[in-house]
Amino acid sequence: MSEPGTQDVAVARSRIPFSEYRTANRMDPFYDYIWKRSDSAIAWRSRREMRSRRDARLGRSASWFVPSPAEREYVGSDLLRNRRELKLATLGAVHGWRTATVEQVTAITGQQLISGKGSALRELYTADLLDVGASGGFNGWAVNNDELRGWLLHPSRTDSFKQRIDHQLTFPESVAVTGGREWVTGGQYDRHNVLATEFALRAAEFTRCATVIGEQWSSASELLWEAWGRKSPFASGAGGSRAGAYENRGDMTLVRRDGLRIAVEVTASTSGKAFVQKVWKWLHQMRQSPLEHQGTVLLFLVAGEQEPRGGEVQRLRREVQRGIQQAIGMEPGYAANRMADRVFVASWSDLFPDRHQLVTDFEKLPVLAPRGLRSAAPTGDIWERVHLLDEQEVPYSPAEDLDPLAVVQNASMLHATPHWLRGERPQLAGDSVKMCWPNGVPGIDRDSLKAKGVAGEANPYVDRVLV
Repeated sequence: MSEPGTQDVAVARSRIPFSEYRTANRMDPFYDYIWKRSDSAIAWRSRREMRSRRDARLGRSASWFVPSPAEREYVGSDLLRNRRELKLATLGAVHGWRTATVEQVTAITGQQLISGKGSALRELYTADLLDVGASGGFNGWAVNNDELRGWLLHPSRTDSFKQRIDHQLTFPESVAVTGGREWVTGGQYDRHNVLATEFALRAAEFTRCATVIGEQWSSASELLWEAWGRKSPFASGAGGSRAGAYENRGDMTLVRRDGLRIAVEVTASTSGKAFVQKVWKWLHQMRQSPLEHQGTVLLFLVAGEQEPRGGEVQRLRREVQRGIQQAIGMEPGYAANRMADRVFVASWSDLFPDRHQLVTDFEKLPVLAPRGLRSAAPTGDIWERVHLLDEQEVPYSPAEDLDPLAVVQNASMLHATPHWLRGERPQLAGDSVKMCWPNGVPGIDRDSLKAKGVAGEANPYVDRVLV
């Protein structure tokens, strides 16, 4: 396979060519941020923290970050009185992806969050629902729209969602915001989450994938077992004290048009045995059933520092490849379920060689596959360049009793799904509906939600809605 060329994202074939939220109009979170592997370059602010600092007279900050008691009372009385759909869409996007930039959230929802100095965002911050972060710190004196573009968002570590929002939601609104899950507070790994969100947005824009799914729904248990109506033997409380040790998860999931799920793990470093063990845990679970029953493969996306020292990009990718080779040696699978056919590697710098650049064959997602390890005694090159979104190069034939595309319909109901991938989704309660139907919009109920996996059978996981 010949090496591809590169092109600017502004001229690449796009599914949203006229959108103001497309990749070409957003900051590039890999090349524009001064990231550190520890995420320590991000300064986070919460409303409670900034109020405490103001009371203790510890420095000064813009009034945006320290709302007055009157503002707190106004927001607290009825947060959803106005711009209801925008606020719920923002909460749903952040909940689904854990940490995202303001521009990414705007791109996902298709609704402008930056205008008016982020007044809607400020209400969510004032209500202790979202924290804001910035690379390199904040402007101490004022907040403007240009600064807002680069802010990061994650859920506040409070119970405000339960206290202020949850009881006000109609059923379809609750599905759209949380996907039927509990509201999860706090962030996790800022750089991982932001890059995973960006990768999802670029895949959604520049490929013909069916949908993309955030970290909330990318656990191994969800993708390999519960998505198909089966209980994971490795979930907590299922099979002994070591079961919970297998609860690893991807940073996001890409769903191909034939329903194949591609769990994506963003990795910025390898830690020897720890990395090999992480890969092995995935392989050990994937070994339990063949691809036709689990419908999931694994992609490690190598994303080192954006200004690496000479040769570091290739070195890090080779370390990841060696770790995967070791894990496959420990868990090779069997003739009908070779692990060498279910794990892949790609490098951010190979896919996106520079700011707002991408390889010309990104539409088919070029990756490296360890196909040389299919045999017990590999010869020649172990790694082969393939296109992961090409159904002929990486085939998938689901078992006859499974509906691998149910996830696409379910994902269309979520605010965390990029708006152009939602298709003809049910119209969820918004500003025009308000609280007219507190039990949900007529005609939209749990029975009308498509079951997650097994076609034609009652599914015990239907109330969890997604995947």
